[in-house]
Amino acid sequence: MNHILIIAYNRIDYLDRLLTSLRNQKSYTSDYKLWFVIDYSEIQSEIIESIKSSNLEFEFEIIVRDVNYGLKKNVIESVTEIFEKIDSQQLIYLEDDLVLSSYTFNYIEAVHRAKLDIDRLFGISLYAQTKNEWNGFYLNFTNYHPFFAATLPSSLGCIFFREKWSLFRNTLDAQYRYVMPMNNQDDLPLGSWSDTNSWKKELLKFCVVQDLFTLYPKVSCVAHMGNVGTNVSKVSNALFNSTMLYTPCNFEDIDMEKIDFLDIYFEYNPSFFKDTIDSDYTQNVVVDLYGLKKIKNLDSYYLTSKKCKNSKMSFGFEYGFLPSNILEGVVGNYFSLARGRDIVSKDAPFTEFFEANFSPNFKRNITAYILLTLFKKARKKW
Repeated sequence: MNHILIIAYNRIDYLDRLLTSLRNQKSYTSDYKLWFVIDYSEIQSEIIESIKSSNLEFEFEIIVRDVNYGLKKNVIESVTEIFEKIDSQQLIYLEDDLVLSSYTFNYIEAVHRAKLDIDRLFGISLYAQTKNEWNGFYLNFTNYHPFFAATLPSSLGCIFFREKWSLFRNTLDAQYRYVMPMNNQDDLPLGSWSDTNSWKKELLKFCVVQDLFTLYPKVSCVAHMGNVGTNVSKVSNALFNSTMLYTPCNFEDIDMEKIDFLDIYFEYNPSFFKDTIDSDYTQNVVVDLYGLKKIKNLDSYYLTSKKCKNSKMSFGFEYGFLPSNILEGVVGNYFSLARGRDIVSKDAPFTEFFEANFSPNFKRNITAYILLTLFKKARKKW
């Protein structure tokens, strides 16, 4: 028996759409049990009635919170609680504002059949991450493999593993916080994520320290319906729009040696550039093409878009897929290979533009950005 946990709160219209998509998974109803955990709200009884009257053919059980746990506590406690109730080593996690593809369960079955090395694997996402979560860049890949791996954990539908989840849960304090070691304090771009409400923030910190990753499909099995969430507004939720799976999955193995691995900033591993950059540098270089990482070691080499002096190598900027500028040896000085001490600018060169594009005050900010750019150019001429 496979088990699916569905977290619900006060979004009954979205939940009804999820229930409709679950009713379309008719071929799998005898193989899956659904667990609904309903956090307390004024419409809790309506949500319960909606589930009971939804004509689901799955076996299901409803767990009701008598007080409001809040998202962070409810998710962490619910995943832990369901793992304690079941024998399976895997648990499929969904939230109430997702809609399933007609082939979601086909995908899950294919993943279960696949031969997979899970030593460093925290979870397998149902959602296809299409953009860099920190600056809005579209993700691009270098092969036709159906998966890629990233340090970022998935919150929009994921298969969790008992052992890894238990390890994560046991590291949290009484407020469900993961306390990072001092040498990892500057490794995360999480300034705006809520300490109170974001369970994903704690999981992300854990995955960074433990060097764990999530496997992502390149075509999504779930759609996020655009509701405001813990870390996002209506406008920035456009970041989470994705493709949708409309054909069956037929892969048998997932060869981890052939997939792209992206770190917490969605940067490629230094070995990815071994044919372009001398091995003396790639062994300990920090890849920072987006310019988001802090300079932690003045002696280390950085492959970065930040302004540098005394560069060992430099490259131009012509390709939207940033690594291509390095791999193709584009002539120019936009990207540099330099030591930390020779990085002159501490700011990410793309920050102003993408903050403007993904701010709720889009028109005002993009206008301010254009005026600021024109002012800077005019000041140089003076």
